[in-house]
Amino acid sequence: MWVQVPPSVPFIMNKVAFIIPVWKNDFKHLQQLLKSFITVRKDEMCDLFVVMTTEEEKKSFLEKPDLDFSAYPFIKFICLTSFTNNNNTKEHGIINAKKFYGIRECIRLNEYAYMIPIDCESYFLDLSGIRNVCDTIHNRKMFFGGRVSEDHPGPREYKLNKSCISFLKNYSNNEEDFSGIDTSIFFFWYDLPVYERKIASKFLDFIDFENISKL
Repeated sequence: MWVQVPPSVPFIMNKVAFIIPVWKNDFKHLQQLLKSFITVRKDEMCDLFVVMTTEEEKKSFLEKPDLDFSAYPFIKFICLTSFTNNNNTKEHGIINAKKFYGIRECIRLNEYAYMIPIDCESYFLDLSGIRNVCDTIHNRKMFFGGRVSEDHPGPREYKLNKSCISFLKNYSNNEEDFSGIDTSIFFFWYDLPVYERKIASKFLDFIDFENISKL
């Protein structure tokens, strides 16, 4: 027995998207990451999105002769400039903006159940069962992190946590002060930052991500 989906009903695929925020000084790392992704991607279960700062930056990278990315349609390059009104600085939170912009684009494509933003200083070793890995991380409802403090260890990580609280305060339209969040626990690098599609969409709405005047 089979059921034909009417043309008016969107077909949501269950793929996984990796999102890589990058800028020109990271090109060497990006090349290594992309080569490793091409090597271990054995099926159509996952794609990869590179989020560049500007069109010029994107053009500069794609002109490099050692890889012809037109042969790999599962690697996609997008740019932030048109979304941020050129407020593309670290102080404006461009790294977070790139990650969230990549997530938003994946949601709009209606193909991805999960999105995973990671740094370009990464290397893919194995992608087998990646959808099951995402399901496990999402369903367990637990996060793993390390304890940090303002003095030791991890002063940089502690500051990043504080910056994230400021980010939420800046973008949130409600009166929540987020004082209940424990800034001594740092989550990044301890586990894959898996964003489930529906939750990610609600999060972007919560921080009013479409309001580019805040960027």
